[in-house]
Amino acid sequence: PVVRGTDPGLAAAFLRRCEEFARALSCTRLGLDSFMSGASPLRPVEHGFVETERIEFTLDLERDTDSLWQGIRKDQREKIRRLKREGVVLTEGTTLADLTALGTAREATQARRDERGQGYDLSSDSTLYESLYHHLVHRGAARVFLARRDESVLAAILFSTFNHRAYSVFSGSTEAGYK
Repeated sequence: PVVRGTDPGLAAAFLRRCEEFARALSCTRLGLDSFMSGASPLRPVEHGFVETERIEFTLDLERDTDSLWQGIRKDQREKIRRLKREGVVLTEGTTLADLTALGTAREATQARRDERGQGYDLSSDSTLYESLYHHLVHRGAARVFLARRDESVLAAILFSTFNHRAYSVFSGSTEAGYK
């Protein structure tokens, strides 16, 4: 997302600078999550990266609300309407406590998936959510949204924004939120 247009040379140069910076910090590994279109001219495997399969999609939010709503399957639209009737509200998180709630929701999702043999690692960095808050949310480069019923957080998602696009970064749901 840091490179507009279709200039693979510019994207590759940016990637090389990131590698140089990481090496200067004595890093031994660099992870590159794609957050990019399948039409991107940058192919990380050509630069020594190992690729893993990932499904991505984009949604054009410039469309009107009615057409976006109609793009959701009818059964899903009904589930969304039911949540409102059940007192579930969507709020934007603005505090460090909201980021901590995101962490709790992510841990619940990870545990649930681990039980099904679909586990994945979560960062053990105890300052992760504090860093996300100070470096992204507090500066307006990311937003966290929480689904709540009463005061309980059921689910949360963190979006970062860059280059006129929003990217889903982290999400999770508690057991009650998953149901």
